[in-house]
Amino acid sequence: MRLTQNAKDDIVALQDFHDVGWLRVDLRPIKQVLTTYASKWVWTFTKYLCDQVTRMLENLDQFLKRTEPAIEEITGEERDTASFKRMMCLFNEVSAQQQEMDSKFTAMHRTVLLVKKYGQKLPPSTQGLFDAAPARWNSLKTKVSLAKQRLGPRIQEESESISKDLATFGDRVMVLDQELANSSVYSREFPIAEAWSTIDTFVQRLDVLENEAQDLIELQELLEANVVNFGLLPQCRLDLSNLKQVWETVRLIEEQQSQWRKHRWQKMNTAFLKEETTKQVEIVRALPEDVCTWDVYLGLMESITTIQACLPLIDDLSNPAMHTRHWKQLVRVTGGAVQIDNDTLKRMTLGELLSLGLQKHGDDVRAIVQRAVKDLSIEHSLKTYEEVWLSKLFELKDHETGPLSLLKNTAPIFDELESHQVALQTMQTSSAAGSFLDEVMKWQKRLQTVEAVLSMWLQVQEKWLQIEEVWLHDELKQALPTDSNLFAQINRDFHLLMRATERNPNVLMCCQRKSSFTLHSDVLLIN
Repeated sequence: MRLTQNAKDDIVALQDFHDVGWLRVDLRPIKQVLTTYASKWVWTFTKYLCDQVTRMLENLDQFLKRTEPAIEEITGEERDTASFKRMMCLFNEVSAQQQEMDSKFTAMHRTVLLVKKYGQKLPPSTQGLFDAAPARWNSLKTKVSLAKQRLGPRIQEESESISKDLATFGDRVMVLDQELANSSVYSREFPIAEAWSTIDTFVQRLDVLENEAQDLIELQELLEANVVNFGLLPQCRLDLSNLKQVWETVRLIEEQQSQWRKHRWQKMNTAFLKEETTKQVEIVRALPEDVCTWDVYLGLMESITTIQACLPLIDDLSNPAMHTRHWKQLVRVTGGAVQIDNDTLKRMTLGELLSLGLQKHGDDVRAIVQRAVKDLSIEHSLKTYEEVWLSKLFELKDHETGPLSLLKNTAPIFDELESHQVALQTMQTSSAAGSFLDEVMKWQKRLQTVEAVLSMWLQVQEKWLQIEEVWLHDELKQALPTDSNLFAQINRDFHLLMRATERNPNVLMCCQRKSSFTLHSDVLLIN
């Protein structure tokens, strides 16, 4: 308002005319318009202040007209508690107004001076109320003080009856306090809908008691007794407020966790869950300290920490090495009764996974996952051996004296045989070989057979090369007909063996032929 008035004064102080070279500008019309606008704003502000003062004074006038007769009617002869409570209600109203009126009178006085400063006045009716207000207010306070003096002796005389009424009220307060303390609303097992209904019921009962307490507090003070512990009421109000906060937090977090539990655990983003559960922990820890011992609070925190404890395990269990047999081991370790198969694992939700209680068996879970990784390593190794030996072929060379192929360059085969047999022996002695032990031993036997047969085969081939030319001479055939016939039979079988090898040079299949050992042994018997 001061800014507007200063602007108005500056406008009025401007010259009426302004010369620009040969041109004279008449400023009076614009000055008149701007001055009018400034005056209108000053009037608007002062009108608003006058209205504010008028409303406050009219409210005070109505209050005084309503309470003064009721205060004057107090004779001191009243005897029943209901009358005493009605009078206490009057006293409380005056006390509540008194806390505001002292500051209001100061504010109204400053406002009236400000309005006068800018040339405005209060309406006559408002001015009359303003002039009379301090005296009327002081008169009311005096009447209240005198009424309390008249009423005090009567209250003392009726102390027994009043004390009984106060005691009855105190019992109601105690009952509310005890019922609230013993309520299941503090338990994590209490359904959310019932929790809200229970809290609302307690709030309604507390509202009734607090309304009655406003009058009884002053009545007890006038009685100079300590019958009712009114401090229980604000404590109950605090507990109910805290309960509302806790259960609202429970609702929000359970809704979020419920959505997570519906998703398949294999598709869960554990990094996202870790971030969100950290936020949930911060929200829960921000609740008032008084609730930290409540079971509903502990249960809420436990639901979050359970998910957090499972997140590393979920990452472990997502390992592709985990097969159905490993999951069955997990179920046995956790004491669950879930039937595990590939279809179940694909459809399993996060909630179903959490129900297994894996977080209580973290070490066992990690041990099973490690075993699964070792199993996968063994499985891959065995698969590699199978691929290698099912594709391993003999290198063949043409015989110098005839249309026959012979083995050559077998050293790499022996090197690979040795390497694989050492690895298989290591697997066999490992505790991780359990479910693959039969397969490991089968491949050990196969490779041992290949090594034995191939070693003898090479000896036979070498011996055959040495004696072939000798036994083909007619003189030797005539001199040793029996041995010559034996060699002829063996020579024919050897040619058949090598031709069969030429048709299918696979090392594993060639060394597993039933006739191989017999032929080789017969050749080695020939000197």
